[in-house]
Amino acid sequence: MGKTKEIKRTRTISERIRQKMKELKITPAELAKKSNLTKATISRYLNDLRIPDSLSLIVLAKTLDTTAEWLLGEEDDHFYILREQKNNSYEIWQVIQKLNKKNREYLFKYARNLLNLQEYEEQKIIENLNNTDDK
Repeated sequence: MGKTKEIKRTRTISERIRQKMKELKITPAELAKKSNLTKATISRYLNDLRIPDSLSLIVLAKTLDTTAEWLLGEEDDHFYILREQKNNSYEIWQVIQKLNKKNREYLFKYARNLLNLQEYEEQKIIENLNNTDDK
């Protein structure tokens, strides 16, 4: 007899959200608060009544310490981020070691400014999501 191919069932977005909530030990209400989404919206996602739009998916992924790709089921190994960060950290460390003190200070100032800009942009996305949810 021929071998039957095992069909791998892909978990739904709601199942993946629930998994990450369990890992992080947070409730739906806490997820709503941390992601600046409404409790009703989170409930709809968890009960498969609604699928997150792309911006909400990004916010959820960030809040749940994962990626949008993982939530969508496109990436099975949500620890790949850690491996990628480890590789990047080593490369960044090598570059920093070669910089003189003045250039290291410029680099850190630039990195802080870049982080501030990123946080500002993310906050604007969240505000837009909240305004859209209220309509």
